[in-house]
Amino acid sequence: MARAEFLVKGFSGARIQSVADAAGVNSALLYKHFESKEKLFDEAIMAPMHDLLSARIDAVRALPPDPGGAAQRESTREFLAALLEMFVESIGALGVILFGDRDHARRFYAGHVRPLIEAAIDATRLNLNRWEHREFNIEIAVQSLFGTAFWLALDRSMHDGEDDLAEQVDAIMDITFHGIGGPAERL
Repeated sequence: MARAEFLVKGFSGARIQSVADAAGVNSALLYKHFESKEKLFDEAIMAPMHDLLSARIDAVRALPPDPGGAAQRESTREFLAALLEMFVESIGALGVILFGDRDHARRFYAGHVRPLIEAAIDATRLNLNRWEHREFNIEIAVQSLFGTAFWLALDRSMHDGEDDLAEQVDAIMDITFHGIGGPAERL
């Protein structure tokens, strides 16, 4: 119920009393259990996001040697699809926090988003010797996936888009693994 309230109304618009009414409990009980609206948001929105992405990151850490790169690509595709779906679902709530008060946004980003990026960077580093690839900046590559997924979700929410998420994942994967230019010797 709290998740639905935050997803529909965003962080600022969500009301603890509305969550309590929907749950059939007193709002004091929610405050006693969660202490604050921020803690309830963490539990309703951030914990499921963290669990979902952590499971995908753990799967990346366990990849076998993959000279052709097929397992790496499929694992990246699954992670990206989960990331994009999560951002699409929670963009209203995340947008209010990340584009609101700067100090609050920085604390939120440092406590919730950056640790997921760091975990994805670490998992990618673990796999570097398992598949063939050219040299690349791991941090920029991982941040690019997060940023692209976030921005596509934001764009979708701003124009009421019903973009095909699978097509978007395919396009991002193609750019990530193959780039957009021709072979260097032909450019």
